[in-house]
Amino acid sequence: MQGFGDILSEDEILDVMACIKSTWPEQLVATHNEINARASACE
Repeated sequence: MQGFGDILSEDEILDVMACIKSTWPEQLVATHNEINARASACE
Protein backbone atom coordinates (compact mmCIF):
# COMPACT_ATOMS: atom_id res chain seq x y z
CA MET A 1 0.00 0.00 0.00
CA GLN A 2 2.27 2.68 -1.37
CA GLY A 3 0.66 5.74 0.23
CA PHE A 4 1.16 4.45 3.77
CA GLY A 5 4.75 3.22 3.53
CA ASP A 6 6.07 5.66 6.12
CA ILE A 7 2.98 5.59 8.35
CA LEU A 8 1.97 1.93 8.68
CA SER A 9 4.20 -1.11 8.85
CA GLU A 10 3.59 -4.07 6.55
CA ASP A 11 1.97 -5.95 9.45
CA GLU A 12 -0.29 -2.99 10.26
CA ILE A 13 -1.40 -2.76 6.63
CA LEU A 14 -2.24 -6.47 6.64
CA ASP A 15 -4.19 -5.99 9.89
CA VAL A 16 -6.23 -3.17 8.35
CA MET A 17 -6.95 -5.28 5.28
CA ALA A 18 -8.00 -8.24 7.46
CA CYS A 19 -10.30 -5.98 9.46
CA ILE A 20 -11.96 -4.69 6.29
CA LYS A 21 -12.30 -8.20 4.85
CA SER A 22 -13.92 -9.40 8.09
CA THR A 23 -16.93 -7.20 7.25
CA TRP A 24 -17.44 -8.76 3.80
CA PRO A 25 -20.54 -10.86 3.18
CA GLU A 26 -20.00 -14.61 2.75
CA GLN A 27 -20.57 -14.54 -1.02
CA LEU A 28 -17.89 -11.90 -1.51
CA VAL A 29 -15.42 -13.92 0.58
CA ALA A 30 -16.18 -17.01 -1.53
CA THR A 31 -15.66 -15.06 -4.77
CA HIS A 32 -12.42 -13.55 -3.46
CA ASN A 33 -11.11 -16.96 -2.43
CA GLU A 34 -12.00 -18.42 -5.83
CA ILE A 35 -10.15 -15.65 -7.66
CA ASN A 36 -7.10 -16.12 -5.42
CA ALA A 37 -7.14 -19.89 -6.02
CA ARG A 38 -7.23 -19.38 -9.80
CA ALA A 39 -4.40 -16.85 -9.63
CA SER A 40 -2.29 -19.22 -7.53
CA ALA A 41 -2.87 -22.03 -10.01
CA CYS A 42 -1.39 -19.86 -12.78
CA GLU A 43 1.88 -19.28 -10.92
